[in-house]
Amino acid sequence: MSQTEAPITPLMAKHVLWYFSHDEGIQPGGFFSAFYELASRADNENLAHLAEGFPAQIAAFKLGRNTIGGLEMLRVIASIA
Repeated sequence: MSQTEAPITPLMAKHVLWYFSHDEGIQPGGFFSAFYELASRADNENLAHLAEGFPAQIAAFKLGRNTIGGLEMLRVIASIA
């Protein structure tokens, strides 16, 4: 499954928002807290490897980190719940 086939769910958006701000969204559990920390340290090649197993989570992370207006887009996705 490619990143374009894996939708970012409202919960994923809330987790990524929390990761980047710690004052909005929902704190993920231990695994995904560590996962997003790992993603933040990964170079592009390793980020692509992470996306092989977790395409939607990495898409949400990259949207928040790399896209102008990405956090706002995540806020919109998070509000769809």
